[in-house]
Amino acid sequence: MQTLRLFALALASAFMLATAGPAAAQRTSASAPALAKHALLISIDGAHAIDLALYVKNNPGSHLEQLGQRAITYTNARQPLLGDSTPGLLTLATGGSSAGAGVIYSPFYDRDLSPAGSDCSTRGSVYYVDEKWVKDMKREDSGGGIDPAKLPRDASKGCTPVYPHQLVRVNTMFEVVKAAGRRTAWIDQHEMYNDLLNGPSGKGLDDSRALERKGVPQTLEGFMGQDARRVDLLLNQIRGLESTGTRRVGMPAVFGMGFISFGAVQKSHGYKDGDASPSESLKKTLDFVDESVGRIVGELKSQKRFDSTLIVLTAKHGQSPIDIKQRRVIDRNVIRNAVNSVAPGLLAQASLDAIGLVYLKDRSRTNEVVAALRAKADEAGILKIYAGEQLELLLPARDSRTPDILIQPVLGAFYTDNADGEAAKGLLAEHGGMLDEDTNVPLLVSFPGARPTVNRAPVQVSQVAPTVLAALGLDPKALRAVQAEGTPLLPGFGSRR
Repeated sequence: MQTLRLFALALASAFMLATAGPAAAQRTSASAPALAKHALLISIDGAHAIDLALYVKNNPGSHLEQLGQRAITYTNARQPLLGDSTPGLLTLATGGSSAGAGVIYSPFYDRDLSPAGSDCSTRGSVYYVDEKWVKDMKREDSGGGIDPAKLPRDASKGCTPVYPHQLVRVNTMFEVVKAAGRRTAWIDQHEMYNDLLNGPSGKGLDDSRALERKGVPQTLEGFMGQDARRVDLLLNQIRGLESTGTRRVGMPAVFGMGFISFGAVQKSHGYKDGDASPSESLKKTLDFVDESVGRIVGELKSQKRFDSTLIVLTAKHGQSPIDIKQRRVIDRNVIRNAVNSVAPGLLAQASLDAIGLVYLKDRSRTNEVVAALRAKADEAGILKIYAGEQLELLLPARDSRTPDILIQPVLGAFYTDNADGEAAKGLLAEHGGMLDEDTNVPLLVSFPGARPTVNRAPVQVSQVAPTVLAALGLDPKALRAVQAEGTPLLPGFGSRR
């Protein structure tokens, strides 16, 4: 316990650096010694806290179980709204809410941006943070990256294309670590995701690699094969090489990757029951993730880096429903038609999955649209509608990206196009909502000297970023979101003073 107490004291002292002024935010201080030289973040996209708990229980001796023997496991961790990949990734990286970071969902609508290829004479454009706006989404290398011709434009900046990093309103931990003279890296499924982590500076990542999900066969084997290639890139980084293995640059101080196979198989094969017993395909994917974690830890040990590396295992988002008996697929036109029944062409954008974001061309008609949606509540599977003051409790009302109406469907319901089509019939789960299964993600933090601990306190994954910086001996308040929102360290790692 002495090691853990020293760790907590040192992390608490890192927060005290804030009184030393802004310069202290980007350097290591003698009063806050680095307790880890490296921090590795792993996201198992789509995973729930229960998935990790059951796997560890049912697989004694597994790599995940062994990692938990040097870790604090938080069983009540939540991804702040909304339960989507884009805000989930930003929350992990910035230490704040998705509302503060500026990207609450994908796709969202921005009333200040103009459509791609336009002269910016009109305002209002949808923005996708996924594979749609790379040069070729069907190639694993994305065809060469993000295609600026597909990006919305900003009239206030000469009608130039808006890249993902320009959407982010606060800095990322990758920017803070890089400003301190240390190396950063990230590996994921979309170039657009990686660019978000560059932060407002556009320079947060030294080594950025994305393997586009739709660039491989959309099968269990295809997804696991691609994830295995992501792990190969990560192992190169642990060896002190660039992800491609072509140049020696040193192991990054902050780096990580996202696994996509688990979330993909949740959608296609799902669980056996409401207790989250995995199907055979989902169990196979979990075994693969466990084996991959074993490869990663094994390489850290081989390079003598394990005892100086903090490892965070979590997920950008959960997915619902776990119990496929609760699954209910609803055609998106039910929502679209209800909105336009108030006035033809009233709908500007509706982002509809396991949540609904509704943007109107005439915001003065909001109350009428809410009434029309409530009249369709049973057909549309609506649990709750947020608008007006209720919505402002969650999101800033005067923000150009805040919807006029937010719809939370009942558990198990999600929206899709062509709900009677074969693709929709095979879709067992989706993400994006605010319910427990969308947001209760695994969170395991392994660090040198830790003893196996289970912490059931309610925490947010936004607490990961300040904890990582403190572990590296850097000031958590170098993150603007931490300053603005008062994000604390995770319990067991010191306290704010």
